[in-house]
Amino acid sequence: MLITEAVTNTIISVAGILGTVVTASVGLYFTARSRTSSNRQVLFTKQIELALEIFRATGTATNLTILLLPDSEHQDEARDDLSELVPELTKLSYEAAILFPVELYVAFKKVSETLTDIITEFDKGRDITASRDALKVADTRWALMARQLIGADELSIENLQLHSRESELTRLASVETGDELRSIVEKSKDGSLESA
Repeated sequence: MLITEAVTNTIISVAGILGTVVTASVGLYFTARSRTSSNRQVLFTKQIELALEIFRATGTATNLTILLLPDSEHQDEARDDLSELVPELTKLSYEAAILFPVELYVAFKKVSETLTDIITEFDKGRDITASRDALKVADTRWALMARQLIGADELSIENLQLHSRESELTRLASVETGDELRSIVEKSKDGSLESA
């Protein structure tokens, strides 16, 4: 009887200790998770803000490079505006080095370097057409990578599932002329579109 009581007490003690360890571990896990979760949310918010700033700056820069082409009357103004934009892109580049994954930072750095090449070539009187094409490619690559980082496609698909159908979006994207698009939009407002 003494042995059974000792075994029972030991089992109860071990179960109590294991319960305490499991409870403490779960508590530590959720505490650590809540800390990393809030840090993750802050980082994600900063990444989105920085990506939007970079989009605005590179979009402006890409538009200004059009004005550097030989047939433009506004070459001098465009060159001055670009020289003001380069320090801003450099600042954004330092922020990107801290906040973005390496691959995305490298993609943005390529956009910035290509823009600098365009300015240098323009100042030397060279043809900037090839560099402009390289800028468009680098900017598009950067934009697609940034969309992946912020999850724009996944979130958009979720929104489509809530409010619409992806097939409708795909069909509208394939429309070529403004008249066709207007017609489709008017039909969808009337509710006369058949389900795809």
